Amino acid sequence: MPGQSCVICGRGYGTGTIVHIFPNPTKFPERFREWVHIVGGNLETPADYEYYKKKRICDIHFKDKHKTSCHRLSVYCSSLPLFTWFIKYSGKISG
Repeated sequence: MPGQSCVICGRGYGTGTIVHIFPNPTKFPERFREWVHIVGGNLETPADYEYYKKKRICDIHFKDKHKTSCHRLSVYCSSLPLFTWFIKYSGKISG
């Protein structure tokens, strides 16, 4: 499943890595736009929204303190993307 891999590092489906979906753009439009911006994307057309709705970010790009015991992102984490440090300093972004 190609859509199940991480937009940052490519890990995901078939590797045993937990991946998180982008926030729902209808329910959380500002949060969705923040996540897209942080991974270097643009939302210029409806196709862009559809593209990022299907993207994932793997669990390793989030801090442990912002995840529940079953690896879900906590409410506090969902309001602010916490993977900015990784992107900024590693330069690892894939489309």
